[in-house]
Amino acid sequence: MNKTDIIKFIYSMIIVLIVNCIAYSQYYNRNWMIGYGSKESNPIKFGKMLLNFDQPPVSVLYTPKGKQFELGFSVACISDKTGGFLFYSDNKFLVDSNHEILPNGDSINPGKIRDIYINDGYPTSTASFFLPAPNNSNAYYFIHRALELSTNSNAPKPIFSNKLYYSKIEINKDYPYGIVTEKNKLLLEGNFVMSHLAACKHGNGRDWWIILEESESNKHFLLLLNPNGIFLHHEQNIGNPSTYRDWTGDCLFTHDGTKYIKSTVDAQIQIFDFDRCTGRFFNPKQIIIPAVMGESTLMICASSNSKLLYASIAKYIFQFDLSQQNIVFSLDTVAIWDGFQHNNTFSTAFYQMKLAANHKIYITCKSGSPYMHVIDYPNIRGKECNVKQRAIQLPAYYAFGIPTMPNYNLGPLDGSNCDNLGLNSLPLAYWSYDKDSNDSKLIKFRDLSSINVLKWNWDFGDGSISDLQNPSHNFTYSGNYNVCLNVSNNDEQNVYCRSLEIGSSDSSAYLINLKINVYPNPIYGNLLIDFADNTTDNSYYELFNQHENKVKSGTLSKRINSIEVEDLTPGIYYLSIIIDNRAVRTLKLCKI
Repeated sequence: MNKTDIIKFIYSMIIVLIVNCIAYSQYYNRNWMIGYGSKESNPIKFGKMLLNFDQPPVSVLYTPKGKQFELGFSVACISDKTGGFLFYSDNKFLVDSNHEILPNGDSINPGKIRDIYINDGYPTSTASFFLPAPNNSNAYYFIHRALELSTNSNAPKPIFSNKLYYSKIEINKDYPYGIVTEKNKLLLEGNFVMSHLAACKHGNGRDWWIILEESESNKHFLLLLNPNGIFLHHEQNIGNPSTYRDWTGDCLFTHDGTKYIKSTVDAQIQIFDFDRCTGRFFNPKQIIIPAVMGESTLMICASSNSKLLYASIAKYIFQFDLSQQNIVFSLDTVAIWDGFQHNNTFSTAFYQMKLAANHKIYITCKSGSPYMHVIDYPNIRGKECNVKQRAIQLPAYYAFGIPTMPNYNLGPLDGSNCDNLGLNSLPLAYWSYDKDSNDSKLIKFRDLSSINVLKWNWDFGDGSISDLQNPSHNFTYSGNYNVCLNVSNNDEQNVYCRSLEIGSSDSSAYLINLKINVYPNPIYGNLLIDFADNTTDNSYYELFNQHENKVKSGTLSKRINSIEVEDLTPGIYYLSIIIDNRAVRTLKLCKI
């Protein structure tokens, strides 16, 4: 092998490591930002709450900051690929993790509606979401619709959606929290359904389909985001047309990307099969639910196994089996609202539903309140899915909306015509757990891994193992155990580990640290751990190789800590940052 061949070989190995590193670390949906803005004279507790789904119970970081941003019906946010929170938006501003407007992040969705609702929530659901740029791990697209006020005072729909925009955020050494480099770039102009906007990963595993629908029509616009930008790919007329009451619904892709489902009160639920390669819909079906008549909203959510669909209609939550030929006949009522009114005034009836990173479904209330409902086991048929009303009581009030997030972890469609980028379907290990209420040492583990997983291997840290997907394990002794899940498919394997405290109650809520930055990743030169303005008391790190062997550890006593890694061989590593004997951040890193 000559010198040129050696250089080419080394370069190709670096590229492989970078691709594998990116594929192994996609936790963009790990956190949700919710919360009211405020008028200072109001005695209700306002501010922002960051919900983290990394381990139970859901941890909530409250801050009085961000009061000028009203997260109402429509909320958007995203974390980086390692789970560190990045940005959020109220559809009027783009805001960083410190609740500061990003440079050039003002004046999002300019127009009369923005001006009228500047101190209120943007008046539509599913108005926006974030997508990572296909060709740049430090860039993110914000896809957002704008609203306009009708000039006809007698119009049946005084507010309508007339424009689809994108804005772009980039992170660099000068702007570590991000800067808006493109803003309010027009993609489409027309009259669009106010409650239907969704995205699904292309079958090549890199690009994104973006779907928007024409109002009072059955025309769908299919846009494509690829390394060259965003453009209209094609249009398709299919299904039943929407009506002027198009603000009464919801839309989503199933977790596996095979179905697109949308709802409105008038047209009710429509289900389409979806081809991720061509971006085409086919095999339309419609579900009519008599109980919907007379109601004002119809919201939907699908389970993580893509087999069950849930519909919330104020007082009811219905469940459907998507695998049945006659889906409507599978209808099951899994919850009826118990009538609880917060402060004897505000309804806690069911409203928006979203699937979280822990594969539970969270449900908001029909009025501002400090409560959320939860579906514990959405993959289970019937009432065993376990709908818990007001399962979460939050430290502050929020209004209606929770973030819209596509499935960021869909891999390529192996063997399809569009599987042409050479990307492997690398599995992504992830898991959560529930403690038994009667036995603190009995843990029910929940596999949350993604991308074509075929095998599961659990190591509970006490000498016991299991190859079940969702095992239960009874620990003999109290203590801290390092539990690991190794998942594999035909292409690769991946491990996710975390430390569990067994047999004693948690002394404090799980800490979400917004300002711990770890870079560069992939690692070249030294690894830096930056605590920004956070305390570093009682902090240390542990670095493990892919075989779970500890290769380095040490204290973190400075704001910016430099770790020498030149002696490590190239490959995948796992970094744990520990504060007060509790792992607050676990990251997958690549050494090149």
